[in-house]
Amino acid sequence: MAKQFCHLDSGKLDASTKLDKAKNIEDSISSSPQHIDPSQKKSINPIKNSKGTKKQGWYLSGKAPRFANVMSLERSSMSIRSIQPDQKWLDLSGRGVTELPEYLKNCRKLKELNLSNNCLSHSYISSSLKSMYWRSLNKEYLSCCGLTGLTEGLKDCYELEELDLSNNRLSHSDFSTLVRNSRNDLKKLNLSGCGLTVLPGYLEDCDKLEELNLSNNRLGHSDTFSLKYLPWHSLKKLNLSCCGLTGLPEDLGDCHELEELNLSNNRLSHSDISTLIRMCGDVLKKLDLSGCGLTKLPKDLRDCHELEELNLSNNRLSHSDISTLIRMCGDVLKKLDLSGCGLTKLPKDLRDCHELEELNLSNNRLSHSDISTLIRMCGDVLKKLDLSGCGLTKLPKDLRDCHELEELNLSNNRLSHSDISTLIRMCGDVLKKLDLSGCGLTKLPKDLRDCHELEELNLSNNRLSHSDISTLIRMCGDVLKKLDLSGC
Repeated sequence: MAKQFCHLDSGKLDASTKLDKAKNIEDSISSSPQHIDPSQKKSINPIKNSKGTKKQGWYLSGKAPRFANVMSLERSSMSIRSIQPDQKWLDLSGRGVTELPEYLKNCRKLKELNLSNNCLSHSYISSSLKSMYWRSLNKEYLSCCGLTGLTEGLKDCYELEELDLSNNRLSHSDFSTLVRNSRNDLKKLNLSGCGLTVLPGYLEDCDKLEELNLSNNRLGHSDTFSLKYLPWHSLKKLNLSCCGLTGLPEDLGDCHELEELNLSNNRLSHSDISTLIRMCGDVLKKLDLSGCGLTKLPKDLRDCHELEELNLSNNRLSHSDISTLIRMCGDVLKKLDLSGCGLTKLPKDLRDCHELEELNLSNNRLSHSDISTLIRMCGDVLKKLDLSGCGLTKLPKDLRDCHELEELNLSNNRLSHSDISTLIRMCGDVLKKLDLSGCGLTKLPKDLRDCHELEELNLSNNRLSHSDISTLIRMCGDVLKKLDLSGC
């Protein structure tokens, strides 16, 4: 029977375990549950799958790592005996790995491998892929590995569906090699921050590719012709953020399946967005146009019948632009980000946003009456509201009508002790996340004891005393999962 193993999340032990890391970490990783000290058990959670049965693994933290059934190693050499030949998931990200143990060549059932944030060479990746027979890999993560080239060894990964090569310095020829060797089975490809300036024609042969991230590559308007090589007909998610684009390719009209598009931080015009929406607006569900230098919105937004999430943050839009936007597609929007748009007033049309669950209005100069009007119009459906940096000095009583509000960000507003007390009396019984950082607080209200659902609280950068913190913990310490007191 395979040994049980333990995971030490981020290499840190919870203070409640009272373990000496240097002395006990090796034994902890290989110990079976019955050999774990009883004082540790309150921070140990057996992993369960969707059917409720126990997986092969124990975690010495309250949170499991990224993969549900993953072996995460603190030190590969120290924990090698814990790796089983039938291992399916292996996470070695950020472990200082420069080479992998020969023992891994027996892991012929390995499906997911994460080697991100390790200094691995191009030649080493090549030899590893060939010698360890990882032809069964479905997902491979090589982000931030310092790679400057790719290997033909990738062609031996016959079943590879997801590949992350982000933040490695790759050339056009490397990319061409990758696409030729992928056997056209790739479904997700991340090439963010790879220093690409041109895309190879082979890319259009990846007819199963559904998600592609090309963000932070200087593709530029002069090379928008190379975007025509994208497999537009199969793409569902496309990220072209920070690509230096000043125009959009006509091929967007072929994106009949495109549901998510990120064009943030490109200098696009009103006419570019209008053309975009005419071409594929009827299928889009998520659209990010933040930081695009927009000063006007096209009327074509009325054709975005499926649009659920829209990010227009950091564009200089007027009150009338937002009003027009909401009239056109406000009845379907669930998430709307208008942060940093220079707004000084909110349109009355917000009352028509019957599905709006998340609204970000941070870093706009809004008044107490604006917020009051907002809440009267759509406060009964909102679940997440961000009003950070809005210059508020008072909170409206209408907050009592936010019966569904779970997350509220009021950071960087000059609020008083009585304001917070009023807030908690009105909607504290439903809040799960509350951010009051940088609010100039010098005292905490006793009403915090009524926040029975509060899991995350940020009080950073307030001048609170030791007794305030002590009182806080006595009042709601039994329900809090995250508490930020930095700068207090």
